[in-house]
Amino acid sequence: MLAATNEDELRFRRAIRWATVIGALIFVPLLWSFGFNPLHRGLDGGEFSGFFDEQARALLNGHLNIPRGTAGIEGFIVEGREYLYYPPGPAILRMPIVAVTDYFHWRLTAPSMLLAWFVMAFIAGRLMWTVRQLLRPDAALGRWEMTMFGVLHVSLCAGSVVLFLGSMPWVYHEVYVWSIAMVLGAALALIRLALAPTRKTVVIFGLFVLGAVMVRATAGWGLALAAVLMAIWMWCGGFGAEGRRLSLWVALAGLGPLAIGVAINWAKFQHPYLFPLEKQVFTPMSPRRQRALAANGGDIVSFDLLPTTVTAYLRPNGIRFMSVFPFVSLPGRPATTVGDAVVDQPYRTGSVTTFMPLLLALTVWGAVTMFRTSTRAATRLLRVPYAAATLIASPIMIYGYIGYRYTSEFIPVLAIGSIVGMTHLVSVTVPWVRARRMLLLSAVSVLAAFGVVANMAAGVSLQHMSNPGPLLDRYVRAQLRFNDLIGGGLPDNILQVDELPNESVADQIAIVAECEGVFMGTGDIYGPWEPIAMREWSVAITISQDLPDGTIIDLGRVGHPVNTPSVGVSSSIGVEIADGQFRTHISRPDEVDLGEWTPFELDVPFMQEILVSVEHHVYSVEPAPEDHKVLAPFVVFANDLNTPMFFAPTNERPNGVEFEFTKRPNSSLCDELLALVEHD
Repeated sequence: MLAATNEDELRFRRAIRWATVIGALIFVPLLWSFGFNPLHRGLDGGEFSGFFDEQARALLNGHLNIPRGTAGIEGFIVEGREYLYYPPGPAILRMPIVAVTDYFHWRLTAPSMLLAWFVMAFIAGRLMWTVRQLLRPDAALGRWEMTMFGVLHVSLCAGSVVLFLGSMPWVYHEVYVWSIAMVLGAALALIRLALAPTRKTVVIFGLFVLGAVMVRATAGWGLALAAVLMAIWMWCGGFGAEGRRLSLWVALAGLGPLAIGVAINWAKFQHPYLFPLEKQVFTPMSPRRQRALAANGGDIVSFDLLPTTVTAYLRPNGIRFMSVFPFVSLPGRPATTVGDAVVDQPYRTGSVTTFMPLLLALTVWGAVTMFRTSTRAATRLLRVPYAAATLIASPIMIYGYIGYRYTSEFIPVLAIGSIVGMTHLVSVTVPWVRARRMLLLSAVSVLAAFGVVANMAAGVSLQHMSNPGPLLDRYVRAQLRFNDLIGGGLPDNILQVDELPNESVADQIAIVAECEGVFMGTGDIYGPWEPIAMREWSVAITISQDLPDGTIIDLGRVGHPVNTPSVGVSSSIGVEIADGQFRTHISRPDEVDLGEWTPFELDVPFMQEILVSVEHHVYSVEPAPEDHKVLAPFVVFANDLNTPMFFAPTNERPNGVEFEFTKRPNSSLCDELLALVEHD
């Protein structure tokens, strides 16, 4: 840690340490899913959390491509090899661990995110002090001012989209936490370069640029351009003889790391910065993606998207208040398209305006402070890092994938702008009488607290809705408990339907028939419903005569809707008979899954249990050995839709075979929800 230079700086650092502790006490519980789960993964099976583990193994073996199928729909197939579109920075961090043990297989994302969060929190504190020293170098530091900066620090680190990122430890969020930390580090180095150009600061700046290049390409390009602008300014004499002498090295500190990023991307995709979406595994599976590529000239970047993204990310009503837990949410439906733009994938998207009001308000204040014509020379020095952060955020405004996590691109802008804004606000208001200053502190604290509550609530919803099974069950039971304690609109939020609609509103609960299934609405287009519980079956099969070997007795189909099972993506469940034995026979859309042979006797019933694993979206047929489960998926992605399907028993009875189907008891949670609706 850098040595403090005076008593005020020591006191300021102590205040920021306390703010970091408070932020960690907010961030870590969400990251660990409210338990001691330091290796928690975004999804129960680890999907989308293990990419960098596999990339680390590939790097240890001397190549960039990963095993085919590892990245699922996110993989890019180029000349028969599979690549990630992410730069390998987080994978490089994993290499020392992956080299010596497999114990942490696909479980290193949460630790990586926590490390990145602490790096970001430390840099944010140093950035605050540096800006304060630049704008108020001779002002004494009082307790009120320290508290104002402490509140801002908590708002940045735990009252913004950064907190939301902690809800899902997967690669999509991991890269953003690291990117924010690296960009803020580079911004701090740029400011120190402007204050006192030294070789050490140039090296530190170059390392942060390299870090940014290795986690988010757009961050690397933005910082490289900022380095060139800074170098030109220094060459033109803006920072004295030492600045002119170091200008070339500043340019190299930006362009050198960028060249490394370009080389890595070229090695994978033969392009300096783009990746070929037509070669992504997901593209041929998604008609919507194909339409977006066709409409936008072969990629999903277009200025036609600007009205849509501006609306999604900045609208004043980009939040939803509910009468059920957690009471605050992202909007209930995906972002809407404005004009003739063709969006690739729109998701429920909260706006910066509503989820980060304190940061946005202070950033507006800070921007005015930096760019007004009468501003001091010291304040003008902040324009370069602010411009760099703005450049980094700009590409997301013309990108056809809209989601709340992408507001992470604005965090460096909001961080620099809000720190400048807070510093100037303090300088203007510090002469006020104590009562007025405390009133201002209260207002700032309320806005910060709202950001914490809103982002925590959105994160809690995402974490639980993305994980059907114990987590989603916990979420719905929390809604029931709050409804019992304080009343509310939970009964009005429950639908009783014969078939699941193709669309949903987030947090809406649908009970199909008499608890054939109960589902949570996600509000999203691709997977509108997640299963909370589904009907399970027992079937007693009695065979009274010898059947030809290879006979397959159909028990039913997994299809949609309940009464008329679909074809194409449906699976059939049955038993195969041969030589006085039977085995489970499941014909799935992609393959046939067979159980183990088990003997049976004529005229003696044998049982098959058709059970449900909502966590993995499959029916399983028991009895079966623990290491040989026979599975039928009830969610299959087709035509851009993940719609749950149901097992429907067959009405056919082959000669010499009798069935007796029995519905297993309803889930207790479904019974509670049904009773709540009927009582209401």
